[in-house]
Amino acid sequence: MTTTTLKPLLNVVYDGKWVSIIKSQLHSTSRKTNVYEVVTKEACVVVATIQWYSPWRKYALFPRDETVWEATCLGEIVVFLKQLMAERRRAL
Repeated sequence: MTTTTLKPLLNVVYDGKWVSIIKSQLHSTSRKTNVYEVVTKEACVVVATIQWYSPWRKYALFPRDETVWEATCLGEIVVFLKQLMAERRRAL
């Protein structure tokens, strides 16, 4: 499944070089903040979750066990985290 087919099906909110980030529909109704899943473009596998981490008062990355990350992927995650926090500050 390519990213082109992922977008209409999974509510892609960020589309990077190696990963896409989708808004999770499973967690959204029972939480005050959104939950996002990081999906590889190559295999369409969820490799991490992004969600609010109360002790830090920020969104944070929760990688799955046995996943490997490199600079480009992490950079894409950082860009998305900064966007989320900027949106949150504007909303307050």
